[in-house]
Amino acid sequence: MTRLARIPRTIAYDSNTSNLRHYLLTEALVMEGKIDLEALPVDVANPRFLAANPDSVLFRAQGTRLDPVSSGTVELTGGFTIRDTGEEHTLIIRRGVIEWRPGRPGKADVRVSFDRQTWILIAGGHLRWLDAQKDGTLEATPDRAALENFVKHFDGEGAREKTEG
Repeated sequence: MTRLARIPRTIAYDSNTSNLRHYLLTEALVMEGKIDLEALPVDVANPRFLAANPDSVLFRAQGTRLDPVSSGTVELTGGFTIRDTGEEHTLIIRRGVIEWRPGRPGKADVRVSFDRQTWILIAGGHLRWLDAQKDGTLEATPDRAALENFVKHFDGEGAREKTEG
């Protein structure tokens, strides 16, 4: 153990909060070269953890992925149906803010349907919206352009699409 790594480790052992403790212990391991943070999948979530949550929670959590700059001037509504559970959800992007509502909207810019497993993979960052549509596990109406116009305002969606050509 390096001398410098002892400092965060000592503070971690005295910490009474789990977040601080785990953060400091991880930093100590990084300092010792035992963890490579660049190799960790920090932008994906465990699908089993996500599956234990209600879908409404996962839809509301998409707000943390919303790009406030690209969505700052748009007003878009998406209607979502999870085929195997019958659940329906609405996401409204309005000037850099996202709103979740239960049920499916009467009018939507894009309507999406998929099974819950596909939704879990998308919500967890393991599968991109457009890739799911291309693979046939997600259906979007009226068309792919409408789906792309909606999801490009989420981190990891618009930026990758631009680089892919």
